[in-house]
Amino acid sequence: MNGGLTLRISSPLEALELEDVGGLRFEAPDGLRGVRPGHEPALAVVRPGVLRLVQRQAGAERTLYVACEGGFLEVSPREALLTTSWFVRDEDLGALVAALERRGQRRQALDQEARRLTELHELAARRALARLQREVRR
Repeated sequence: MNGGLTLRISSPLEALELEDVGGLRFEAPDGLRGVRPGHEPALAVVRPGVLRLVQRQAGAERTLYVACEGGFLEVSPREALLTTSWFVRDEDLGALVAALERRGQRRQALDQEARRLTELHELAARRALARLQREVRR
């Protein structure tokens, strides 16, 4: 590590570690915030949206974007840990938007399937209750 920050992003489904991060920008409830290597220890709420970070690689810098549902960011002078329910990362904002759209489509399909299964289970429960009522009345 060349003196940069190590950023760890953790969600229930995946984790990501990025080294040599020179800076991180995110939206907090009270406005835009930034973290750089050497930052004093802090805990911040991260609003849903896109985080922008600069990572140093082989003497050059590249910008990365991370979209997340929000969460908590724990900062120390050498590390930052973002805990969130989900995140998507990309170097290009257009690709990030496309990944978010795919995620939204998958979520919509899962929601539709969950509603369908709920309706089936509800119908089965009603039929079972109707049978039980008939048996009790005999």
